[in-house]
Amino acid sequence: MKTLTALVFSMAIFSAGAAELFVDYSRKNKSAYTDFQSALANAKSGDTIKILKVDFPIHDAVIIKNRSNITVDGMFNTFIGTEKASAKNWNKIAPGLWKRDIRVAPGISMRYFMVINGKLNRMGRFFKAKCNTRYKKIDELKENEWTIVENPNTTIKKTRLYSIYLKLDQSINDISLAGIAEPRAAKTNGVELSGKCRNITFKNMICRNFWNDGFNIHKTCTNTVFDTICAIDCGDDGISAHENSSIIVKNFVSIGNSTGICHIDQVAASHQDCYISGALGRDIYFQSKPKNLLNNSLKNVFIKSSAAGGVFLGAAPQDKLVIDNLNIVLEQPSSAFHFVPDKKANVSASNITVTGKEPEKMVLFRKSLFAKFNGEIEKNLAVR
Repeated sequence: MKTLTALVFSMAIFSAGAAELFVDYSRKNKSAYTDFQSALANAKSGDTIKILKVDFPIHDAVIIKNRSNITVDGMFNTFIGTEKASAKNWNKIAPGLWKRDIRVAPGISMRYFMVINGKLNRMGRFFKAKCNTRYKKIDELKENEWTIVENPNTTIKKTRLYSIYLKLDQSINDISLAGIAEPRAAKTNGVELSGKCRNITFKNMICRNFWNDGFNIHKTCTNTVFDTICAIDCGDDGISAHENSSIIVKNFVSIGNSTGICHIDQVAASHQDCYISGALGRDIYFQSKPKNLLNNSLKNVFIKSSAAGGVFLGAAPQDKLVIDNLNIVLEQPSSAFHFVPDKKANVSASNITVTGKEPEKMVLFRKSLFAKFNGEIEKNLAVR
């Protein structure tokens, strides 16, 4: 049985020649790698990959599969999951109406969004909670609105062909100059860890506007640490672990994602010093499957809840859940705190506060946590 004690980061025997590898996306440092994947390909057990600080968002993702004993220091850079709309992909099919086709999995199509003049536009859609907003019909679109239409009988290898329609000012003839950005299908998560991994640490990273999750963990990833990380305005979760992973999350900020934290399957996850606000579907969503053991702990977690489904802490009979100092402010009448563990679940809960007004201790906690990011969170919020 997996327990949270197994999450304690075991001391791996690193090689004596452990090194630091540097990545410079500005390409000014000719001795550094020009992207993360190049550095990872040359990294050895025990190495640290540092992303040298640049003054622009990095249009890339950090993807690791089947590796162990690697540290990734994002140096407080922001990784962004969108790209500028291209005239190669979009066609003007009527005055003010643009169209493009994409082939993706249905689950990804549901998370589609656009960024129009810097503002995220989900067309009222969110996940993990009931959403009554339907996609608009094409002739219902107003300026700066979009919709997505599935083309029937187009399934190929679990993907389907979709058409996206976007309404803009009729005077626009070059969509690449219209201030439009869209998610990149090729890189759906800001940080993506999968396969069989052990002793991987991610720190000092901000992920914004990714199609799926800010931080995504799959398969058997054990003793994984996420320290001082932030996810902003992603299509689904701020951070989400699956299958048989075990993770430690500390100093985590989630703002404007569909869900702040969501873990499923047989995950063991420890969370400490976390702040969640602006979630749309749910702030936290824990709900295990009948035959799996979901093992979560929350310590010093602060939530400003405006999510339609609020905070949902479920636990099946075999699950374990530990709560110590959980603070929730319900900002919307629809928000709620759902604490629904099974009577047989191993649950320890203390210091839970649910209010309708932000307490001073939450203000102080947020300021202290944001300060760890050297002002980069505020920079990101200023342009959203």
